[in-house]
Amino acid sequence: MQSSYSNDRYCAYSFYKIADEDRKNKQNVNKTFVSSFWLTYICRWTKAENLLFSQNNLEHKTYEDIGLSTFRWKKVESVVAALKQLLADYQIFYTNLRGFHWNVKGKGFFTLHAKYEELYNDAAEKIDEIAERILQLGYTPENRFSEYLKTSNIKEDGNLPLKGKDGLRRVLENLGNLIAQERKIVDLAGEYSDEATVALMDDFLVGQEKNVWMLVSFLDKHPEEDQL
Repeated sequence: MQSSYSNDRYCAYSFYKIADEDRKNKQNVNKTFVSSFWLTYICRWTKAENLLFSQNNLEHKTYEDIGLSTFRWKKVESVVAALKQLLADYQIFYTNLRGFHWNVKGKGFFTLHAKYEELYNDAAEKIDEIAERILQLGYTPENRFSEYLKTSNIKEDGNLPLKGKDGLRRVLENLGNLIAQERKIVDLAGEYSDEATVALMDDFLVGQEKNVWMLVSFLDKHPEEDQL
């Protein structure tokens, strides 16, 4: 496909050749006008066709623009699929955390109420970053919650008045699921030299592994108690 610049140069050169040939052969001016008219039409049609082709191949151009060559384009689709799965799981995780924050009961209410709020704010930021990375790779992130529920590995927690350790154990279970996915995405993206996705997942893992350590330590502080 000719670039727009190359197409313009070709059209300008063709106009010059027509005018020059007509001048040399002393042909009728009207003939020159007709030739020029049709050449203008063809050039404009070609430019419009090139524009349409570019729009239809926006995803390919996006990959090239960020340094992911067409050679790796199909392979990067597997990274995007993994990110979309992670996005769905994070959305359910976020909603569960909101429920834990609202419904926590027991002696540890003040500590856990605040901790759940910290966790769901962090999850909301990660959701945004995952969606934006999918967009950067040329795809559209899912935003329908009905679709998240169909594919999420993390299940919804109902409106239960969770007491202390019950909620924390569910959070740890969900975090374990997310961490496992993120480690797989690191390996997958690294294989295709998608360093930005690798860096994003690495950032997620640093904070999450610290949270797991802190939550486990909190649970182990009073192992004989079922409630806080």
